[in-house]
Amino acid sequence: PDAMNLDNLGLTGTIPRSIATTFTSLTLLNLANNELSGTLPTEIGLLTNLDSLNVESNQIRGSLPSELGKLTRLSSLGVNANPQMTGSIPTELGRLSALNELYLENGNEGATGFIGHLPTELSLLNTKRIVLGGNSFSGTIPTEYGQFVNLTDLVLYNNRLTGPIPSEIA
Repeated sequence: PDAMNLDNLGLTGTIPRSIATTFTSLTLLNLANNELSGTLPTEIGLLTNLDSLNVESNQIRGSLPSELGKLTRLSSLGVNANPQMTGSIPTELGRLSALNELYLENGNEGATGFIGHLPTELSLLNTKRIVLGGNSFSGTIPTEYGQFVNLTDLVLYNNRLTGPIPSEIA
């Protein structure tokens, strides 16, 4: 199949590493609203035709694999509401020139969520929507974020950001 839409089916267990070698032509992988656990397998980076990846509202833990940066056709990445996910945003996501939507909202009070500084590499994207609220990002908002041409939504609530909003954004 080209699309695998397994949203809200009560799936449990981990995302199998073999998904990338078994379904090589996938353009859509939607595993949202299940009870999946474990980590996001690095092999997902082999799904080079993938246009949309949605794993929000599961129990996935660990960090985003840098291999996601190989998904150059990816237009939507949804990892919201996986309270055990942590780590920084891989700079390799700056390679995703087709990315329109990036959803990394934690949405679970008390969970650390994603950490580190907001990567300046995201400013290279043609993204319309970046949702990073409810995490533990620190530091300042990069002035490079003023370079977003098509950005309509930048959601950064409930992080540990400091400093002023850059004039380049305002």
